[in-house]
Formats: sequence, C-alpha cells, structure tokens
Amino acid sequence: AMLCVAMHCSEVAFLGGAKDEGMSSESIAMAKTALQEADAVCFDVDSTVVETEGIDLLAACFGVYEEVANLTSNAMNGNIKFQDALAARLDIMQPTVEGVAKCLEKEKPKFTPGMKQVMARLQERGVELYLVSGGFTLMIEPIAEILKIPKENIFANKLLFAGDGSYNGFDRDAPTSKS
Repeated sequence: AMLCVAMHCSEVAFLGGAKDEGMSSESIAMAKTALQEADAVCFDVDSTVVETEGIDLLAACFGVYEEVANLTSNAMNGNIKFQDALAARLDIMQPTVEGVAKCLEKEKPKFTPGMKQVMARLQERGVELYLVSGGFTLMIEPIAEILKIPKENIFANKLLFAGDGSYNGFDRDAPTSKS
C-alpha cells in the first residue's frame, strides 16, 4: 500500500509523537495505522517535510520575496492556475545556476520537528520514501541527501538554464508543474 502525506507543518507534528491540538485522536490513530502498514510513502516537501516554501526561500535569496510570496499565496488559494503562477514567480526571480547554488549554501533545510525521525523509522522498516513537490528538484536534492532518499525518488519541477547559467524556463511537461 502507498500512502501520500501532504500537510502543513503544524499538522504533521503528531508524526513525531506530539499531538497537534487541531487534529482529532481518531485522525491521529488512522494516520499512524496507515504509516505502519504502508510499503511506500510519498511526502510533500514544502511546509511538510521542511517548514518553508522553497520558492519563497529562493525568492528571498534573489531579493524579490514580497512579490513572489503574494503570487504563492494566490496560487495556493486557487486564485491563479498553478503553472501560470509558477511561470510568473520565476519570471520575477530570473534564477541563475550560480544564484541557486549560493542560496542553497546559505539556507540549510529547516526540517519540520519530528519529520527526520519519522522518515528514519519508515526506512528502518524498509518503506520506500518519495518526495513529491511543486518546488524544484535543485532545492529538494539537498533535503533528499540528508534523508538518504535516492534522487530518482524525487518528483518535482525542473528549472531550465541556458549554457551561461541564466534562467531559461522550467519543464512545463512535468506533472508537478500543473498543480
């Protein structure tokens, strides 16, 4: 059985042993049972595995946080089609290979409390873990490395760069770029 986990960081706290007051004990019991029985688990990354939204973090590194955060909020609320919002945010940022590398060097992943332990326990049981995100492969690879999740288990958006390292779009055919 495969289980997919996509919750905001405050809702996932129970996975590490602490009960979130917003969740019923029945919901917690169902989630724990599902995790115990799963052969594979897909985790959303932004605001689930880590506490931040990768695109907002990247925007902050490129000095356009406010503009991008507003579009992120509108996209999450369904006010703008996800792919259109993604394109608009990247057009504002114009990320470069060098700029992304500097951002990743400066900004280390801030894992949701208890998440690394939950994932380690699942791996000890032989559960296959996947990271699925509307974020970017480049931003998720360091997270996967820390969690010992193979790169081929990452399903996310791919940034495209020109030969000189300048921004050249994103893979619009990736399923993760559509919603």
